[in-house]
Amino acid sequence: MSAGLVLSQFEALAARTESMLLKLTGRKIRPTRDQRDEFRKLRGRMDSSWAALNAAIAKLNHCGDEDIAIANQIRDTKNYQSITSPILMNLRRNLELIYIGPKDSELDSEQVKTRKRHTRTRCGVLRSQHPHVILMWAMALPPSSWKTSGGMPDGTFDFVIDDTYTERIPLLSSDILQTLQSLEKEEPLNTCDMFRDLVSGLSESALANQRETLNPFGKRGHGVESPASPLASNREQQFQGVDYRPYQLPSLRDMGFVAPVYSTYQTCDRNGNGSHTERGRPFSDRNQPQVRDHTPQTSMTDNREGYIYTNAPASSIAVLPEPFKTAVQNSKLWIQERRQGLEKTGCLATLFPKDDTQDISLTISCASEDGYRLNSIYGMEVTMSF
Repeated sequence: MSAGLVLSQFEALAARTESMLLKLTGRKIRPTRDQRDEFRKLRGRMDSSWAALNAAIAKLNHCGDEDIAIANQIRDTKNYQSITSPILMNLRRNLELIYIGPKDSELDSEQVKTRKRHTRTRCGVLRSQHPHVILMWAMALPPSSWKTSGGMPDGTFDFVIDDTYTERIPLLSSDILQTLQSLEKEEPLNTCDMFRDLVSGLSESALANQRETLNPFGKRGHGVESPASPLASNREQQFQGVDYRPYQLPSLRDMGFVAPVYSTYQTCDRNGNGSHTERGRPFSDRNQPQVRDHTPQTSMTDNREGYIYTNAPASSIAVLPEPFKTAVQNSKLWIQERRQGLEKTGCLATLFPKDDTQDISLTISCASEDGYRLNSIYGMEVTMSF
């Protein structure tokens, strides 16, 4: 949730509070005894909430732009799909420091010993975080930037920990997981039980998510059977006779619709009259939809003739809520568009039927794994196969 949205909600809350104050002081109300008791209870809740709000706002005033930038740097690793050499170096060194700790030496001065004790304290704080937070932190920052107060002040460290403790990786990539499993077999982490537990937990979580995402009916893919739950059995009975092939979902092209090109736009009115072609200018209203002039005519387009809108500004994806934003940004179409430097995207599309009484379809393009995950998150069930 953005700071602007929270600020807007807080402003609305302040306005409602001021309005309530006028109602309580500007009018004579005569509550019953039960109502007075309820007022007292609500006042207690308000006192606690306002105290917490005051503390939270005061804390916001103490964080600087640099603190926020570090937290965002850690948060950005949620979308990592592969491990580059610099990331691998940070990951290895951080995990060894967090789980093994700094090495002691008889030659250490008191000042060095004090710094190492401080580092061990911070490592303990990190180990107490969620495994996803530990992993994101380890990929984002070099050890020298956070292990001592010289690299990161205590206030900054505490703020970043507090600001990122609820962050989770939507879908842990197999490349990152394989890297962790390799580190688990190498010294010095191969003797650390806590690190072994971390990798084991991440592996089991990723495997469970993969099974749930790819097979919502309780069966593993690739011909490997697993026990199905009663709910899954009921669903299977409900859809007996339906040809369910999770890897053969239809595309818009298969359905007879083709997204318009980026450079040429053909516009027409709602009745299909007055067609003309414009170059380099996107549509601006519903009565100027973009339709490719060589869209194949199929039985589906004959029965469901309508208009497809697409080519939204690429910046519009940033305002999508999670997990949709990440799912779109992981798609092959989005990645290809960004490589080409396009300012618009075909990852969002709407289908307007000519009949105004019919609903409008909104389509997003997302990565395959994210699509199955969204399917599972929102409990969608197969009702038709093409």
